[in-house]
Amino acid sequence: MCEIEDIFICGEKYKEMSNKNVPLEKLCEYPAICLEENTSTRKYINRFFNENNVRYIPKYELATSDLIVDFTKRNFGIGCVVNKFAENSLKNKEIYQIKTREKIKKRNICIIKKDKLISKASRTLLEFINNK
Repeated sequence: MCEIEDIFICGEKYKEMSNKNVPLEKLCEYPAICLEENTSTRKYINRFFNENNVRYIPKYELATSDLIVDFTKRNFGIGCVVNKFAENSLKNKEIYQIKTREKIKKRNICIIKKDKLISKASRTLLEFINNK
């Protein structure tokens, strides 16, 4: 099992938002960048906004978290990703984290394997999760 945390990120254009706790309503005034609707992460984020009575309408719905980070770096809007995908870009100050007044709860992921024989890629993923 591995704990993950969803965060909001921005590029240089919206950097001033990274210096304060932003209400969700204010965050939604900017173009939103997130994963496509059919993903578990997007469903989790939608539920978070609904629970806080805030309407979240993304301008960009992308297939991967890496694309969200790239769009954010290029100042297309405010991205929402699992923190691990943004880690290097945050460390290199290519993007900035936006703290919100309402906090997104961390969540856990787990992998269930049925067969004893798994692919090399699956084995690598399991090792990565176990080492975290």
